[in-house]
Amino acid sequence: MNKKNIKGIISKLLAVLFVAAVVAYVVANRSTDGEYKPVVEGDRAPEFVLPLLEGGKADLAKEQGKVVFINFWATWCPACKEEMPAMQWLYDRLMKKYPGKFVMWAVNVDTAAVPDIVFKYMKKLNLSFPVPLDTKGKVKNRYKTTGVPETYIIL
Repeated sequence: MNKKNIKGIISKLLAVLFVAAVVAYVVANRSTDGEYKPVVEGDRAPEFVLPLLEGGKADLAKEQGKVVFINFWATWCPACKEEMPAMQWLYDRLMKKYPGKFVMWAVNVDTAAVPDIVFKYMKKLNLSFPVPLDTKGKVKNRYKTTGVPETYIIL
């Protein structure tokens, strides 16, 4: 072998080692944000702040020490529509029995719905619990929801 062949082999070997090192670095330091890891019992609930349909904000950090009922739903979901009267019944009773200790949020995850659509939906079904709007899906993604309806109870 001549010097030119040896230099070529060394160059290729260094290139392969460089690529291998970069791949190893990326694998070792990759973000786990994209991995599916659901929120389960015992986990700290992901905090969030969302605008409320009726004005104001839903801020989970401000609800510490309370029981927080969070339901993810959409206006197009038949199962959501079916469970809403039961949620209203629960809301009415627990808000009366435990004032200041219970919070219910029905987080709407419609991406294309304008607040008017959600407002009309709530009025038609005679629902009065607070509705945070998650139109960009950031909160449902943080909670790793698998669909709607989906409910979390935070103690």
